[in-house]
Amino acid sequence: ILPEENFIMSRNAIFIDRFTNKNVEKIPFRFIYSSSPDRGLSYLMNMIQKIKERYEKTTLYIFANKELIDIDTLKIIESLDYVTLSHRIPQDQLAIEFLKSDIWLYPTDFEETYCITALEAMAAKCLIATVDFCGLGNIVQGKGIVCKEPIEENINDLLSKLFFVLDKPTLKEYFINKAYNWAKDQTYENLALEWERDVFSK
Repeated sequence: ILPEENFIMSRNAIFIDRFTNKNVEKIPFRFIYSSSPDRGLSYLMNMIQKIKERYEKTTLYIFANKELIDIDTLKIIESLDYVTLSHRIPQDQLAIEFLKSDIWLYPTDFEETYCITALEAMAAKCLIATVDFCGLGNIVQGKGIVCKEPIEENINDLLSKLFFVLDKPTLKEYFINKAYNWAKDQTYENLALEWERDVFSK
């Protein structure tokens, strides 16, 4: 067994240029989901209907493999005219979709090691709402809305926190800006510098 001092905790990174200097208009109450359907899409479909009841402008854009969506969730998606299901698209196009979007709601029970999608949503200046679970907690804590895990027992808590923030534009803007200011520094260049400092200089 290797000694603990031989390990470091590192991170992932993004190409921040995909999210900056783009003339893309953000659409209020536009939600986006681009993860694998088994990572919380069924929970999201339960929540989005309650969100729509409160905020009439709510729309949801899902970018996922339709064949991987369970039949019950797919029926809900197809019954809601404010939900758009699209196939997966290239990363540059997906960045534009994130920039258009207002909120990244990710009610997951998947054991993320890092969740680069959360970082990309922050870089696109989306409001973040998710679960303090595994790697997600390390990324989102203090920069967005979080509930405790497991999500199935805390959906209502996440929903009420989301409503609280959406009803307070100043607070919403605070979270968005704090998340963005952190995300824009999570580049590959800075990661290389961190490795040079923390790994290769020792």
